[in-house]
Amino acid sequence: MQVLLVSVDAPGTFTRPWTAAFPMWRTDLQVFECACHEGNYAMPHSLSCTRAVESRAAGKQQ
Repeated sequence: MQVLLVSVDAPGTFTRPWTAAFPMWRTDLQVFECACHEGNYAMPHSLSCTRAVESRAAGKQQ
């Protein structure tokens, strides 16, 4: 596991600097970028289709 640290120092916005920690784990799974899919109603269908193809390839009929 690795921890991603993000620090914000914006005196015009916050009263004091702050830091957030995000634990991250490496995976062998394919990662799909989720950025800029606002209004992209086809994304859930694309992902579910990919999961169905993977299941069939693994011998599980859907």
